[in-house]
Amino acid sequence: MKMILIQGLVFLGLNTCLGHIAACRNAGNNQDTVAVFAAHTACNAFIRKLIMLPDGVDCEKIQWRLTLLQDAKGIRRYHAVCVYGMQENSAPGFVGGGQTVQQQGQWLIEKGTATDANAVVYKLYNGTQNSAILLVKMDDNILHFLYSDRHLLIGNAAWGYTLNRIHN
Repeated sequence: MKMILIQGLVFLGLNTCLGHIAACRNAGNNQDTVAVFAAHTACNAFIRKLIMLPDGVDCEKIQWRLTLLQDAKGIRRYHAVCVYGMQENSAPGFVGGGQTVQQQGQWLIEKGTATDANAVVYKLYNGTQNSAILLVKMDDNILHFLYSDRHLLIGNAAWGYTLNRIHN
C-alpha cells in the first residue's frame, strides 16, 4: 500500500512539474520565472531567421512558448520552445505533430522602437544568432515582435506577431 501511495505521489509530482516545466526546470538553478508567453505566428523569412530554420524546410506556422527568467543576482535568461511545420488540414495542430526548435540565452531591457523612443523593448540573444529577437512591451501581458529596424511586424487576417502572457 505504501508503494502505491509513493508511486502516486511521484506521478502527481512529475505531472505537476510537466505542467509547469519552466518553473520546475529552473528551481534548482535559483532561476525565478518572470513570465511565460505564447503565440502562433506565420513562418515568414524574418521569423525563420530568428529561430535559425534552414531554407527549404516546410513551415507554415510556428507555435511559440517563451519563458523569461531572472535569478537573485539579476541575471536574465530566456528559454524559447518553437514547434513549427505545416498546418493540419481542417484541424488544429501540425501535420505529423510538427518539429521542435529550442533556444536559450540572455535577455535585457532597452528603450525605443522606430516610432516610440520611450517604448520598453526586450532584446533576446543567444550568442549564435546574427540578430537578436526584439519584442516591444505593449503592456504587462502582451509582447509584439519587432524587425531589426525596430518597426512592428504586421500580421494579416490569418496571422499575428503578438505573444500573450500565459503564466506569472
